[in-house]
Amino acid sequence: MMTVNSLRLFFVLICCTAGYFTLIGPSHVLGILTGLFLAFLVFALEFIIRKVAIRDLVAGLAGLAFGLFVATVVFVPLAYFLDPGPDKTLVITSVFLMCPYLGIILAIKKKDELFLWRSKLSASESGTSVTDKILDTSVIVDGRIADIAETMFLDGALLIPRFVLAELQLIADSSDPLKRARGRRGLETLQAMQKAKLPLQVTDRDYPQAEGVDAKLVEMAKDRKCRILTTDFNLNKVAELQGVQVLNLNDLANALKAVVIPGEEMDLKVLREGKEKDQGLAYLDDGTMVVVENGKGYIGQKIHATITSVLQTSAGRMIFAKRKS
Repeated sequence: MMTVNSLRLFFVLICCTAGYFTLIGPSHVLGILTGLFLAFLVFALEFIIRKVAIRDLVAGLAGLAFGLFVATVVFVPLAYFLDPGPDKTLVITSVFLMCPYLGIILAIKKKDELFLWRSKLSASESGTSVTDKILDTSVIVDGRIADIAETMFLDGALLIPRFVLAELQLIADSSDPLKRARGRRGLETLQAMQKAKLPLQVTDRDYPQAEGVDAKLVEMAKDRKCRILTTDFNLNKVAELQGVQVLNLNDLANALKAVVIPGEEMDLKVLREGKEKDQGLAYLDDGTMVVVENGKGYIGQKIHATITSVLQTSAGRMIFAKRKS
Protein backbone atom coordinates (compact mmCIF):
# COMPACT_ATOMS: atom_id res chain seq x y z
CA MET A 1 0.00 0.00 0.00
CA MET A 2 2.90 2.37 0.74
CA THR A 3 4.23 1.79 -2.76
CA VAL A 4 0.87 2.69 -4.33
CA ASN A 5 0.51 5.81 -2.19
CA SER A 6 4.05 6.88 -3.00
CA LEU A 7 3.33 6.43 -6.70
CA ARG A 8 0.19 8.55 -6.37
CA LEU A 9 2.11 11.30 -4.59
CA PHE A 10 4.78 11.23 -7.28
CA PHE A 11 2.08 11.45 -9.96
CA VAL A 12 0.57 14.53 -8.23
CA LEU A 13 4.00 16.20 -8.12
CA ILE A 14 4.55 15.48 -11.82
CA CYS A 15 1.13 16.95 -12.73
CA CYS A 16 1.70 20.05 -10.61
CA THR A 17 5.20 20.54 -12.06
CA ALA A 18 3.90 20.14 -15.60
CA GLY A 19 1.17 22.69 -14.91
CA TYR A 20 3.67 25.08 -13.35
CA PHE A 21 5.97 25.11 -16.39
CA THR A 22 3.16 24.93 -18.97
CA LEU A 23 1.42 28.13 -17.90
CA ILE A 24 4.38 30.55 -17.99
CA GLY A 25 4.09 34.01 -16.49
CA PRO A 26 1.88 35.16 -13.65
CA SER A 27 -0.29 32.02 -13.91
CA HIS A 28 2.00 29.59 -12.08
CA VAL A 29 -0.59 29.10 -9.33
CA LEU A 30 -3.28 28.41 -11.92
CA GLY A 31 -0.97 25.89 -13.59
CA ILE A 32 -0.36 24.07 -10.29
CA LEU A 33 -4.10 23.98 -9.55
CA THR A 34 -4.81 22.68 -13.05
CA GLY A 35 -2.25 19.90 -12.63
CA LEU A 36 -3.71 19.05 -9.23
CA PHE A 37 -7.22 18.90 -10.72
CA LEU A 38 -6.09 16.58 -13.51
CA ALA A 39 -4.32 14.30 -10.99
CA PHE A 40 -7.46 13.93 -8.87
CA LEU A 41 -9.49 13.38 -12.04
CA VAL A 42 -7.22 10.44 -12.86
CA PHE A 43 -7.60 9.13 -9.29
CA ALA A 44 -11.42 9.29 -9.64
CA LEU A 45 -11.15 7.34 -12.90
CA GLU A 46 -8.96 4.78 -11.14
CA PHE A 47 -11.56 4.38 -8.38
CA ILE A 48 -14.34 3.81 -10.94
CA ILE A 49 -12.26 1.25 -12.86
CA ARG A 50 -11.53 -0.70 -9.66
CA LYS A 51 -15.29 -1.09 -9.10
CA VAL A 52 -15.88 -2.46 -12.60
CA ALA A 53 -15.71 -6.25 -13.11
CA ILE A 54 -12.78 -7.33 -15.26
CA ARG A 55 -15.11 -8.99 -17.79
CA ASP A 56 -17.07 -5.74 -18.19
CA LEU A 57 -13.84 -3.77 -18.52
CA VAL A 58 -12.38 -6.08 -21.18
CA ALA A 59 -15.69 -6.19 -23.06
CA GLY A 60 -15.99 -2.39 -22.89
CA LEU A 61 -12.48 -1.84 -24.24
CA ALA A 62 -13.14 -4.32 -27.06
CA GLY A 63 -16.39 -2.52 -27.89
CA LEU A 64 -14.62 0.86 -27.84
CA ALA A 65 -11.94 -0.38 -30.24
CA PHE A 66 -14.55 -1.88 -32.56
CA GLY A 67 -16.64 1.31 -32.50
CA LEU A 68 -13.64 3.47 -33.38
CA PHE A 69 -12.71 1.06 -36.16
CA VAL A 70 -16.22 1.20 -37.66
CA ALA A 71 -16.32 4.99 -37.38
CA THR A 72 -12.92 5.38 -39.06
CA VAL A 73 -13.27 2.80 -41.82
CA VAL A 74 -16.96 2.95 -42.72
CA PHE A 75 -18.54 6.29 -41.86
CA VAL A 76 -15.72 8.84 -42.03
CA PRO A 77 -14.92 8.18 -45.73
CA LEU A 78 -18.58 8.84 -46.52
CA ALA A 79 -18.33 12.26 -44.88
CA TYR A 80 -15.76 13.39 -47.48
CA PHE A 81 -18.55 13.47 -50.05
CA LEU A 82 -20.17 16.26 -48.05
CA ASP A 83 -19.32 19.87 -48.67
CA PRO A 84 -16.89 21.43 -46.16
CA GLY A 85 -18.61 23.30 -43.42
CA PRO A 86 -20.40 22.93 -40.09
CA ASP A 87 -22.57 20.07 -41.38
CA LYS A 88 -19.55 17.94 -42.25
CA THR A 89 -17.94 18.62 -38.87
CA LEU A 90 -21.20 17.75 -37.11
CA VAL A 91 -21.52 14.46 -39.01
CA ILE A 92 -17.93 13.38 -38.24
CA THR A 93 -18.23 14.36 -34.57
CA SER A 94 -21.55 12.54 -34.21
CA VAL A 95 -20.13 9.39 -35.81
CA PHE A 96 -17.09 9.36 -33.51
CA LEU A 97 -19.35 9.78 -30.49
CA MET A 98 -22.08 7.36 -31.53
CA CYS A 99 -20.05 4.37 -32.77
CA PRO A 100 -17.77 3.95 -29.71
CA TYR A 101 -20.76 4.41 -27.39
CA LEU A 102 -22.81 1.74 -29.18
CA GLY A 103 -19.76 -0.53 -29.33
CA ILE A 104 -19.21 -0.29 -25.55
CA ILE A 105 -22.89 -0.81 -24.67
CA LEU A 106 -23.35 -3.77 -27.01
CA ALA A 107 -20.10 -5.43 -25.89
CA ILE A 108 -21.04 -5.18 -22.20
CA LYS A 109 -24.61 -6.38 -22.82
CA LYS A 110 -23.41 -9.31 -24.94
CA LYS A 111 -20.31 -10.18 -22.92
CA ASP A 112 -21.68 -13.64 -22.04
CA GLU A 113 -21.85 -14.58 -25.72
CA LEU A 114 -18.47 -12.94 -26.38
CA PHE A 115 -16.64 -14.86 -23.67
CA LEU A 116 -18.55 -18.06 -24.45
CA TRP A 117 -17.35 -17.88 -28.05
CA ARG A 118 -13.80 -17.27 -26.85
CA SER A 119 -13.99 -20.15 -24.34
CA LYS A 120 -15.32 -22.54 -26.98
CA LEU A 121 -12.58 -21.50 -29.38
CA SER A 122 -9.90 -22.07 -26.73
CA ALA A 123 -11.45 -25.41 -25.78
CA SER A 124 -11.52 -26.61 -29.38
CA GLU A 125 -7.90 -25.58 -29.93
CA SER A 126 -6.55 -27.13 -26.74
CA GLY A 127 -8.84 -30.17 -26.65
CA THR A 128 -9.84 -29.41 -23.03
CA SER A 129 -13.26 -28.68 -21.55
CA VAL A 130 -14.46 -25.30 -20.32
CA THR A 131 -13.82 -24.75 -16.60
CA ASP A 132 -17.10 -22.89 -15.98
CA LYS A 133 -19.54 -24.51 -13.58
CA ILE A 134 -23.34 -24.28 -13.53
CA LEU A 135 -25.07 -23.85 -10.17
CA ASP A 136 -28.38 -25.60 -9.67
CA THR A 137 -31.10 -24.56 -7.23
CA SER A 138 -30.16 -27.09 -4.55
CA VAL A 139 -26.54 -25.96 -4.25
CA ILE A 140 -27.60 -22.30 -4.02
CA VAL A 141 -30.15 -23.03 -1.29
CA ASP A 142 -27.57 -25.19 0.53
CA GLY A 143 -25.39 -22.08 1.01
CA ARG A 144 -21.99 -23.76 1.39
CA ILE A 145 -21.01 -22.84 -2.16
CA ALA A 146 -20.37 -19.23 -1.08
CA ASP A 147 -17.72 -20.27 1.47
CA ILE A 148 -16.14 -22.76 -0.93
CA ALA A 149 -15.97 -20.21 -3.76
CA GLU A 150 -14.26 -17.68 -1.48
CA THR A 151 -11.41 -20.15 -0.86
CA MET A 152 -10.58 -19.95 -4.61
CA PHE A 153 -10.54 -23.75 -4.99
CA LEU A 154 -13.04 -23.45 -7.84
CA ASP A 155 -11.64 -22.19 -11.14
CA GLY A 156 -13.69 -20.71 -13.95
CA ALA A 157 -16.96 -18.78 -13.77
CA LEU A 158 -19.98 -19.80 -11.69
CA LEU A 159 -22.95 -19.69 -14.03
CA ILE A 160 -26.52 -19.13 -12.87
CA PRO A 161 -29.14 -19.76 -15.58
CA ARG A 162 -32.11 -17.42 -15.61
CA PHE A 163 -34.47 -20.40 -15.27
CA VAL A 164 -32.73 -21.39 -12.02
CA LEU A 165 -33.29 -17.87 -10.67
CA ALA A 166 -36.94 -18.16 -11.66
CA GLU A 167 -37.28 -21.44 -9.76
CA LEU A 168 -35.51 -19.91 -6.75
CA GLN A 169 -37.90 -16.95 -6.82
CA LEU A 170 -40.86 -19.32 -7.02
CA ILE A 171 -39.62 -21.17 -3.93
CA ALA A 172 -39.06 -17.87 -2.07
CA ASP A 173 -42.68 -16.85 -2.84
CA SER A 174 -44.12 -20.20 -1.74
CA SER A 175 -46.97 -20.32 0.79
CA ASP A 176 -45.09 -23.09 2.64
CA PRO A 177 -42.99 -21.40 5.38
CA LEU A 178 -40.19 -23.98 5.09
CA LYS A 179 -39.91 -23.62 1.30
CA ARG A 180 -40.11 -19.84 1.58
CA ALA A 181 -37.25 -19.81 4.08
CA ARG A 182 -35.13 -22.04 1.84
CA GLY A 183 -35.77 -19.81 -1.17
CA ARG A 184 -34.84 -16.66 0.72
CA ARG A 185 -31.69 -18.30 2.01
CA GLY A 186 -30.74 -19.09 -1.58
CA LEU A 187 -31.27 -15.47 -2.65
CA GLU A 188 -29.20 -14.28 0.32
CA THR A 189 -26.43 -16.70 -0.70
CA LEU A 190 -26.31 -15.19 -4.21
CA GLN A 191 -26.31 -11.68 -2.77
CA ALA A 192 -23.38 -12.54 -0.48
CA MET A 193 -21.44 -14.05 -3.39
CA GLN A 194 -22.09 -10.96 -5.48
CA LYS A 195 -20.85 -8.66 -2.69
CA ALA A 196 -17.72 -10.82 -2.34
CA LYS A 197 -16.90 -10.11 -6.02
CA LEU A 198 -16.95 -13.83 -6.86
CA PRO A 199 -17.01 -14.80 -10.57
CA LEU A 200 -20.80 -15.06 -10.63
CA GLN A 201 -22.56 -14.76 -14.00
CA VAL A 202 -26.24 -14.85 -14.85
CA THR A 203 -26.93 -16.28 -18.30
CA ASP A 204 -30.18 -15.85 -20.23
CA ARG A 205 -29.66 -18.93 -22.37
CA ASP A 206 -32.68 -21.21 -22.22
CA TYR A 207 -33.62 -24.62 -23.65
CA PRO A 208 -37.38 -24.63 -24.31
CA GLN A 209 -37.24 -28.13 -25.80
CA ALA A 210 -36.15 -29.57 -22.41
CA GLU A 211 -38.83 -30.22 -19.80
CA GLY A 212 -37.98 -29.21 -16.26
CA VAL A 213 -35.07 -27.35 -14.70
CA ASP A 214 -32.90 -30.46 -14.30
CA ALA A 215 -33.21 -31.33 -18.00
CA LYS A 216 -32.31 -27.75 -18.96
CA LEU A 217 -29.25 -27.85 -16.70
CA VAL A 218 -28.03 -31.03 -18.38
CA GLU A 219 -28.57 -29.52 -21.85
CA MET A 220 -26.69 -26.37 -20.88
CA ALA A 221 -23.79 -28.40 -19.46
CA LYS A 222 -23.59 -30.36 -22.73
CA ASP A 223 -23.78 -27.19 -24.81
CA ARG A 224 -21.12 -25.31 -22.86
CA LYS A 225 -19.01 -28.40 -22.09
CA CYS A 226 -18.87 -27.60 -18.40
CA ARG A 227 -19.84 -29.20 -15.10
CA ILE A 228 -22.86 -28.94 -12.82
CA LEU A 229 -22.51 -28.03 -9.14
CA THR A 230 -25.28 -29.62 -7.09
CA THR A 231 -26.33 -31.40 -3.90
CA ASP A 232 -29.22 -33.17 -5.66
CA PHE A 233 -28.60 -36.94 -5.75
CA ASN A 234 -31.12 -37.58 -8.55
CA LEU A 235 -29.73 -34.82 -10.78
CA ASN A 236 -26.27 -36.21 -10.07
CA LYS A 237 -27.21 -39.65 -11.44
CA VAL A 238 -29.26 -38.38 -14.42
CA ALA A 239 -26.45 -36.06 -15.54
CA GLU A 240 -23.78 -38.77 -15.22
CA LEU A 241 -25.91 -41.14 -17.33
CA GLN A 242 -25.87 -38.53 -20.10
CA GLY A 243 -22.11 -38.01 -19.92
CA VAL A 244 -22.17 -34.72 -17.97
CA GLN A 245 -19.64 -34.29 -15.18
CA VAL A 246 -21.14 -33.36 -11.81
CA LEU A 247 -19.53 -31.89 -8.70
CA ASN A 248 -21.60 -32.85 -5.66
CA LEU A 249 -20.89 -30.80 -2.52
CA ASN A 250 -22.01 -33.69 -0.32
CA ASP A 251 -19.26 -35.88 -1.81
CA LEU A 252 -16.77 -33.09 -1.12
CA ALA A 253 -17.98 -32.72 2.46
CA ASN A 254 -17.65 -36.48 3.07
CA ALA A 255 -14.16 -36.52 1.58
CA LEU A 256 -13.03 -33.72 3.91
CA LYS A 257 -14.23 -35.35 7.11
CA ALA A 258 -11.59 -36.38 9.60
CA VAL A 259 -10.23 -39.91 9.10
CA VAL A 260 -10.62 -42.17 12.12
CA ILE A 261 -9.68 -45.83 12.44
CA PRO A 262 -10.76 -48.57 14.87
CA GLY A 263 -8.59 -48.54 17.97
CA GLU A 264 -8.03 -44.79 17.89
CA GLU A 265 -8.70 -42.94 21.15
CA MET A 266 -10.34 -39.52 21.49
CA ASP A 267 -12.20 -37.29 23.91
CA LEU A 268 -15.95 -37.04 23.24
CA LYS A 269 -18.79 -35.11 24.84
CA VAL A 270 -21.96 -37.17 25.03
CA LEU A 271 -24.83 -34.87 24.07
CA ARG A 272 -27.96 -37.00 24.05
CA GLU A 273 -29.48 -40.47 24.24
CA GLY A 274 -29.18 -42.90 21.32
CA LYS A 275 -31.89 -45.08 19.74
CA GLU A 276 -30.72 -48.31 21.28
CA LYS A 277 -30.61 -49.17 24.98
CA ASP A 278 -27.90 -47.37 26.99
CA GLN A 279 -26.48 -45.69 23.87
CA GLY A 280 -25.21 -42.13 23.93
CA LEU A 281 -24.56 -39.83 20.96
CA ALA A 282 -21.60 -37.52 20.46
CA TYR A 283 -20.39 -35.55 17.44
CA LEU A 284 -17.03 -34.76 15.93
CA ASP A 285 -16.10 -31.20 14.93
CA ASP A 286 -17.17 -31.88 11.33
CA GLY A 287 -20.62 -33.07 12.42
CA THR A 288 -20.00 -36.82 12.14
CA MET A 289 -22.16 -38.78 14.57
CA VAL A 290 -20.45 -41.04 17.11
CA VAL A 291 -22.54 -43.75 18.81
CA VAL A 292 -21.10 -44.39 22.28
CA GLU A 293 -21.80 -47.80 23.76
CA ASN A 294 -23.17 -47.53 27.32
CA GLY A 295 -22.88 -43.77 27.03
CA LYS A 296 -26.41 -42.92 28.20
CA GLY A 297 -25.24 -42.41 31.76
CA TYR A 298 -22.64 -39.81 30.71
CA ILE A 299 -24.92 -37.34 28.88
CA GLY A 300 -23.49 -33.84 29.27
CA GLN A 301 -20.06 -35.18 30.26
CA LYS A 302 -16.80 -35.50 28.37
CA ILE A 303 -15.38 -39.02 28.28
CA HIS A 304 -12.28 -40.70 26.88
CA ALA A 305 -13.41 -43.28 24.30
CA THR A 306 -11.97 -45.85 21.92
CA ILE A 307 -13.23 -46.20 18.34
CA THR A 308 -14.57 -49.72 17.79
CA SER A 309 -15.80 -49.51 14.17
CA VAL A 310 -16.57 -47.11 11.32
CA LEU A 311 -19.63 -47.62 9.10
CA GLN A 312 -19.91 -45.84 5.71
CA THR A 313 -23.50 -45.53 4.48
CA SER A 314 -25.19 -43.70 1.60
CA ALA A 315 -26.31 -41.05 4.08
CA GLY A 316 -22.78 -40.50 5.38
CA ARG A 317 -20.45 -42.00 7.92
CA MET A 318 -21.25 -43.33 11.37
CA ILE A 319 -18.65 -44.07 14.05
CA PHE A 320 -19.09 -46.45 16.97
CA ALA A 321 -17.09 -46.10 20.17
CA LYS A 322 -17.03 -47.24 23.77
CA ARG A 323 -15.84 -45.54 26.92
CA LYS A 324 -12.33 -46.45 27.90
CA SER A 325 -12.25 -47.39 31.54
